[in-house]
Amino acid sequence: MSNAALGITLALGFVVLMAGFVLLGVLYRRLDRIRKHMTLAYPRGMMRLAALHQRKMLRQHAYDGFFPPEDVDLRALSHQKVADTPHNPQTGKERELIANLADGSELALLNAKCIVSLRRENPPEVAKHLFHRIWQEHADDLATELDSRWLISSALTFLDHGRNENQRRAGLAAFVATGFMKLYETEHMRYGHPKNAPSKTYPTNEPVFLGLDMFKINGGDLDKNVLFRLYEAAQSDAVIAPLMVELLNRINASDETVFHRFRLIRERQAERKARRAPKKAAMAAEKSRPSPDQDKP
Repeated sequence: MSNAALGITLALGFVVLMAGFVLLGVLYRRLDRIRKHMTLAYPRGMMRLAALHQRKMLRQHAYDGFFPPEDVDLRALSHQKVADTPHNPQTGKERELIANLADGSELALLNAKCIVSLRRENPPEVAKHLFHRIWQEHADDLATELDSRWLISSALTFLDHGRNENQRRAGLAAFVATGFMKLYETEHMRYGHPKNAPSKTYPTNEPVFLGLDMFKINGGDLDKNVLFRLYEAAQSDAVIAPLMVELLNRINASDETVFHRFRLIRERQAERKARRAPKKAAMAAEKSRPSPDQDKP
């Protein structure tokens, strides 16, 4: 083989070798990406979740149910019962709302109609105007009337359509807090743990997630800080405050939350400590008592 042919052969071999390295690099990156996706809770990441949310919004048609005039007498609606008022529902969703709130007031029904409308793309302005009128003028009464589901839905509507930053921030805080509570309480109950009593304890020093240390139930104050931050957000705006405070009061009064279970754990630990106190005191006294040999001259 001539020197020229040998040079060409070596050059081609080098090109093939480099192409192989490039291909291996591409395959490695692809496999690494697949491996990472397999470990992610949502394989395509946050941008994919945002796209799915936007697509869901686009699929929801505008709610074209009946709305009263913007200057409707809200006080009169607050005294009218849904069950005692004739209705002519225009859509299946409107019939569903009437059935769901049959025991409530017409004001609660109108609030629900506004919420459903404001969750759609391009909602009518009358829905936004009436929603804010309802909470500006009748927040105290409506907050105590609504069940927790509609309270949370109202908070979420403030997140999306609040008239100021404080309203939107408070709505976000309420939605995130109650959303995470629903998620972990679902897991807690799904695997047979009682919702109003602590689960069996498993002593461990392992991090809980993202390298964070486990919360110290007896002595830690994260639970109190979470509730305080929610209360602080509630107090930032007079319109949303009654809604938020009512929601926090319900969380505090419920015996079906992690906050209640933490209180039970602390009480049990305090009781065990109190039972052991006399024995510890006796042992300490025994240790401090001089021995007979010490009394001898």
